[in-house]
Amino acid sequence: MSTVDKLVSASWVHDNLNKVKVLDSSWYLPFMKRNTKEEFLNAHIPGAQFFDIDAIKDLSKPDLPHMLPPRTSFGLSMDRFGISNDDHVVVYDTAGVGPACRVFWTFRAMGHDKVSVLNGGLPAWALKYETESGEPHEARVEKKYEAHNVDSL
Repeated sequence: MSTVDKLVSASWVHDNLNKVKVLDSSWYLPFMKRNTKEEFLNAHIPGAQFFDIDAIKDLSKPDLPHMLPPRTSFGLSMDRFGISNDDHVVVYDTAGVGPACRVFWTFRAMGHDKVSVLNGGLPAWALKYETESGEPHEARVEKKYEAHNVDSL
């Protein structure tokens, strides 16, 4: 089991940007009428991918939104992001905390212990560093991601 800090600063992410995979996991309640994908395309941490909580879930239970995705489905999503089992993943959101913690827990539930939350999310990053806009760069991964069961979180 690898040990990484569960909470990292914007400065730490900036200094390690070429060593980590970054995911924007922003999500808002439907009544807020915000388009998180559009917001991601307007501003995100350089190199970040968009983790769509409404899509990466158990699709077989539409009456139970946001249930953990099946391991195979989660693995395919990580492959599309270019994330391998060995990567250190940093998750953030635009609220500063909340959905990122949910995605952090999802990674842990899938057996991925090299995951951290950006303390303060995108607002903390934007105080010191520039964001980028547009679609993320195409991701490539050499090995297929394999999620697995864990005994405890």
